[in-house]
Amino acid sequence: MGQGDVYIHNAPALPKNPMFKGSTKEERREFMASYNQYISQTNAFTAYGVRPFLMPLSACIEPATKQRVAEWDMGKFPEEVTDAEWAAWFTLGFQVDPRTLDSLKKRVKASVVFDMSIPDADSRIWRMLDGMAAALRRDRQEWVIREESAAIVKIITEAVKPVSLHRAVTEQMALTRNKPLKKDVYRFVRWLREFAIGHERFVGYEEEAKPAGKPD
Repeated sequence: MGQGDVYIHNAPALPKNPMFKGSTKEERREFMASYNQYISQTNAFTAYGVRPFLMPLSACIEPATKQRVAEWDMGKFPEEVTDAEWAAWFTLGFQVDPRTLDSLKKRVKASVVFDMSIPDADSRIWRMLDGMAAALRRDRQEWVIREESAAIVKIITEAVKPVSLHRAVTEQMALTRNKPLKKDVYRFVRWLREFAIGHERFVGYEEEAKPAGKPD
């Protein structure tokens, strides 16, 4: 070996790749979540710019399952199917029935809560995100956050508290310059955190409007 070669002593064992042997869309989504986690964990062992070997998708499918999917879904022999084609097939698992999607959105809406007992705006937003993620994680439906980004932005915007912040956020989201935020929930939440902190610092917030008393 050359003078510049790198030796790695006592190298840790690499993460074990997941194996797919399912048939439903939910099982495809679960597998892709595990596979993406496997990629992330394996890449963490990158040393001196050299990445460890990653098992391709085609090597992470149980043989009988691979045969069935290749034959019935793709009309090919397993060895003819490329990794790109396997990736596209797994991606189809994220296409859900409209009724199922409506149910998911209702679940998200119920979980998006801005807890006004928490004193600072940033912490309220983090707690809201925790609640939403936990609700989706219970049914392994985290993918809906990315795939239905615009719908999630709308749900969060409608749920914003207190009243003064909700009004200010609604006005800001109506501006042309903020139009891109409506399509990217991650970018929107980063913007919302900064905006809410500034709003609380310089404007404060109003109490929730109370019903007016009946006249005597």
